[in-house]
Amino acid sequence: MITAKHLTVNLAVSVLVLWLCDVILPDFKLRSVFSAVVGVVILSILNSAVRPIIVRLTLPLTVLTFGGLAIILNGVLVLVASWIDPGFQVANLFTAIVISFVLAAANLLVSSSILMGADEQLHEYQVIKRFARKSPSPEQLTTPGLILIEIDGLSEPVLRQAIEDGHLPTLGAWLESGEYRLVRWDTGLPAQTSAMQAGILHGSHHNIPAFRFYDKKKQRLLVSGHPPDAAEMLKGIANGRGLLCKGGFSVNNWAHGDAPDVVLTMSTLASQVRVAVSQSEDLFGYFANAYNLQRGLIKMAIEVVVEIWEAWQQRRRNVLPRVERRFPYPLIRALTTALLPDLSCYLLIQKMFEGIEVAYSTLVSYDEVAHHSGIDRPDAIRVLHQIDGQIRWVSKACELAPRRYDVVVLSDHGQSQGATFRQRYGITLHDLVTSLLSAEYAPAPATHHDEGIERINVLVSQLARAERNRARILRRALRSRTSDGLIDLRRRPKADARNRHRTVVCASGNLGLIYFTEWPERLTLEAIESRFPGLVRGLVEHPGIGFVMAWSESRGPVVLGKCGAHYLQDGSLEGTDPLAPFGPNAARHLQEVSVYPCQGDLVVNSLYDPVTGEVAAFEELVGSHGGLGGLQNQPFLLFPARFDLSDPSSELIGAPAIYRMFQTWRDGSLDHESHETTRKVRETRC
Repeated sequence: MITAKHLTVNLAVSVLVLWLCDVILPDFKLRSVFSAVVGVVILSILNSAVRPIIVRLTLPLTVLTFGGLAIILNGVLVLVASWIDPGFQVANLFTAIVISFVLAAANLLVSSSILMGADEQLHEYQVIKRFARKSPSPEQLTTPGLILIEIDGLSEPVLRQAIEDGHLPTLGAWLESGEYRLVRWDTGLPAQTSAMQAGILHGSHHNIPAFRFYDKKKQRLLVSGHPPDAAEMLKGIANGRGLLCKGGFSVNNWAHGDAPDVVLTMSTLASQVRVAVSQSEDLFGYFANAYNLQRGLIKMAIEVVVEIWEAWQQRRRNVLPRVERRFPYPLIRALTTALLPDLSCYLLIQKMFEGIEVAYSTLVSYDEVAHHSGIDRPDAIRVLHQIDGQIRWVSKACELAPRRYDVVVLSDHGQSQGATFRQRYGITLHDLVTSLLSAEYAPAPATHHDEGIERINVLVSQLARAERNRARILRRALRSRTSDGLIDLRRRPKADARNRHRTVVCASGNLGLIYFTEWPERLTLEAIESRFPGLVRGLVEHPGIGFVMAWSESRGPVVLGKCGAHYLQDGSLEGTDPLAPFGPNAARHLQEVSVYPCQGDLVVNSLYDPVTGEVAAFEELVGSHGGLGGLQNQPFLLFPARFDLSDPSSELIGAPAIYRMFQTWRDGSLDHESHETTRKVRETRC
């Protein structure tokens, strides 16, 4: 509840901020401290009584302006307060906007600091209590439920070190209590979200060879971050037996797990089914809350400032490796670290109090920051601390939810760090392939699709699905950016224009796929060497390439290195094994993906240094994932210690093994008596 201390501190901070504004801003004057107090009280009344109505009426325009209209409206309320209080004089709208922003930011920062130590927990408590009042009776929900929270891109070694250093107090307390265990698992290939979530939630990632790849039969590029492409990738995998098929909920994921309740999930957004419309209503409910919107916008603004500062600090200290972090990246980071996690947890907790049986939610903030800042640098570790608080929020909700829930935390892959291929050698993989081919086979221009921008598209598209006037306004305003019901805020090249070339090179982290589009089937190694002499040798001998995989007409899939070859079909070697640095399961992973129909004619993996753990990403990312080598293949699983870890059919190698284990946990391996005992222990400690 809001205490007198909370109100007093907020009032004092607001008066102090107004006094500083009076000193700094020439167009703002306070007559006295009393005038400042009166101004704060008037603003509080306006924010609680008037602002929620305005927010609801103007929500579509707020979305269109990425919160810009809400900031202007805050300034208007400050002007109104100045008209009511003669001692609170604001000369113009710009000054009013500055004052409103500084007031909100200061209160948010102070409330979450040591001074108050409770604002985040207060917000969490209020959300939980609001949903608890509407939840069904606990007697109606007797079976336990399962909450699966994915921290995108976090490896087990980085997680363990962050816990040891005290950056993840919630997860650290779970482990210290003995109630939870932490283990590492092996991703397999490709080490990226679309394939791994397909494996975890559907039991297979067949024919998803990379984040982006070329389909020779359809003659088009498929990108995991494009909703219609995501739906196409899952078409042959989703069979109705997904992990979430029994009363499940999917929020902010790539794969849907056959959940009946889905929101902000990439592979379902292209669908026009009724559930997409109903879930859009839930989104409007979140954004229509004036406090949620103001809190989210202020946190996003703070994140933009933090990103600019941290990027400048890397440049000032000459931290290497590093990449450029220009706009719009600061805005994308703000969305993924401030808005999406809060929104995901809010919707997840809402469904928990409706009695959902099983849920899967992805927290994407660490992955986004680690790509650009580095996997274990202060920028990324700070985000991990935020994630720990978000998991604490969900865990607290479990204590009051009508159904008993267990929380499992996992990652789908890790990230490996290192200077990029271009930074090391002055050329990209696309440039290297171009130099080794004749002009008529020059590959199509390299493409890059930022996952963060795609998440913005998903959010706006989902909001536009609702059946209400405000959503219709949003749809009309973005008509020129809409195709088949999907909103794209970028200008995307047309499919025909991007796929006319005879060669396509797809980069996904440190994994590269090369296609020769003239041939409808995969070219054999012998055919490639005959038609493109010097290409394979030029790739293999480049210092930035770890190995190249091709399909031999006589011996099946073969991995070629600088000093040897590994024939995957029978395991025979010639010379030095090129897969030796990549771990004991490398051959197994490559053999599995070698038969995918959409696999590249040539598969290229960058160098990997086992001593430093570095790779050379083919994209301009400090932390990367997609191929083999290092921490990208070492995700984690954090689960209640009483759960049976053994997979019914294999070790924890590959995402499908995680799917089988989760199925066991979901389908009744939970011991009711031990569950009740653990719950009582937790309640006693609380």
